[in-house]
Formats: sequence, structure tokens, C-alpha cells
Amino acid sequence: SDVCSSDLAAVDPRDPRQVWYSPTPGYLVLAAIDYKRGTWAVRETWHVAGMANGLFPPWLGDYTQGLAVRYHEGRQYLVFGTAPPNVALHENGKLQPVVAGDQGGDALKRAAVLAGQTPAGVAGYLWTDRNRDGTPQAGEFEFFTKPMPRAPKQQATVGPDFALLNARSLGTPEGDAVCLMRLAPRG
Repeated sequence: SDVCSSDLAAVDPRDPRQVWYSPTPGYLVLAAIDYKRGTWAVRETWHVAGMANGLFPPWLGDYTQGLAVRYHEGRQYLVFGTAPPNVALHENGKLQPVVAGDQGGDALKRAAVLAGQTPAGVAGYLWTDRNRDGTPQAGEFEFFTKPMPRAPKQQATVGPDFALLNARSLGTPEGDAVCLMRLAPRG
């Protein structure tokens, strides 16, 4: 199987011999590439669908932004999805969810149950693992009444400084205007 054939892949920016990819929705593989020999080997495999008590998405292939490897304060994170993205810390051979978010659907209902809230009038949520145990608790959720726009020309990602970056086309009568948003990390 060719690593490059995946719709969801990311090269480690600090070590291009390390490539993360999704061979099938809901799974991630860390592969070591030997460019001189033209070979590769699987180092780690992860079933990410359902991580964070069911908040991580079951179908990674649905995301338009794909997968990115980011470093923050010397630690490696995997960022996948958009509006809002999901984030997992990769450290010492372990993959731990640290941020999950979604708008509408079953994930929003699951988040409301975990937070002990009623989802009426809520458009989306963001879970941030404030106590760093990888498990959602009620006090770690934020709920939003207005959804983050998901226009066809909208893109969101986590930048190298770990800020959430969102750009979307406003499609004004005068032509395409772009709305840019940058949210700095906290906590």
C-alpha cells in the first residue's frame, strides 16, 4: 500500500521520516519512512474514533482540512478536522485526546450528556482537557448558541503557534470578501 494514496496524511515537520496517515476512517497510523531504500514500516496504530468518551469523530475522512502535526511547548500534537478541530497529544508512545468540538448531531448530544446539560438552543461545543487526564468532565465544556460558519469556501486549522485560524468567504454582492479569525490558545 502506498502511504501517499491516503486522503488524510501529515508529515512530521521536525522529522520528515515520520508520517501519520489514515488507512481507513477512524484509524491513524504512524509510519517510519526510509527514503533512501524506498521502504516504510508501521510504528504505531491508533483507533481514534470514539476517543474522549465518544467525542472524537468516527469518520475522519469527512473532514475537509485533514490532518496536521503541530508542536507546542516542545510537545507533539495531531490536529484533525475543522470548525472546530480535534486535537490529540502524542507523547511517549501514547495518543491522548485534549480538545474535541463539533456542531450539531450526535456528538453535540453526547457532549451535553457528559456535561450534564440540555442541548436545547445549542449549536456546538468545545471540550478542552483542562486537568490533562484525557477524559471529559462537566466543567471542561463550552457550548455555543451560534455555529461556526461552514461555507464551501471556509477553512480552519491550528497554526504553528497553536492558535485556531479560520478564513471564510463572505460572498458579498461586491465580490468575495474574506473574514479572518485568529483565536490564541489559553489554559
